[in-house]
Amino acid sequence: NEILNIAVSEGARHFVVEDKEGNYRGMIQLSDLRYTHLNEQELAPLIVAADLMHTDVPTLMPNESLDLAMKVFGDTDAVAVLDPEDRRKVTGVLTQDAVIEAYNRAVLDVEMVESTAGLMVYAEKAKIVDLGEHTALMELEVPPAFHNKKLKDLHLRATYDVQVVLVRTKRTGATDTGDSEGHKQVPGPDFILQSGDVMLLVGSKEGLEKIAGE
Repeated sequence: NEILNIAVSEGARHFVVEDKEGNYRGMIQLSDLRYTHLNEQELAPLIVAADLMHTDVPTLMPNESLDLAMKVFGDTDAVAVLDPEDRRKVTGVLTQDAVIEAYNRAVLDVEMVESTAGLMVYAEKAKIVDLGEHTALMELEVPPAFHNKKLKDLHLRATYDVQVVLVRTKRTGATDTGDSEGHKQVPGPDFILQSGDVMLLVGSKEGLEKIAGE
């Protein structure tokens, strides 16, 4: 019941679970509460955080790369970031939403100074934000070779060391975020890419350049 109240009052989607000494124990996602919420009268008073938390969710250190974080996001949309001085302590939580927001800020900053010599590189069909350490974010219209294919069938991570983190589409039925340029959604493995969709990808620069040339 306490967890459900926090989710409602704080608008929280992810929960870090700690023991009495403040040591990290695991993570709870909002989706973990859905079954409990539907059966609240019977289950909510009986279930505690230890019953819901995932102890196998990977964690990150503050100095680890965004490329590594995005690979972790293949299994979850939020990860705990641990204190390098004491790996039992949590210093924060990194989410996919935060990564996408950082990308949007980077694009806006570069466009404001109207420079293509620094962070942003414009290709014929793509724009790339250099994240350093051979990693980049790229926004690209779906190339013809990917049309009408499911993400899981493209094997982007294995083939290009690249992952799709967001798709902007004008198709009806997509999640509406109020963006006049199109609906944005985090695609699942069965998401079918279509002509006109725009992908936000993260991964190795070499892999991104190969996809841009498809």
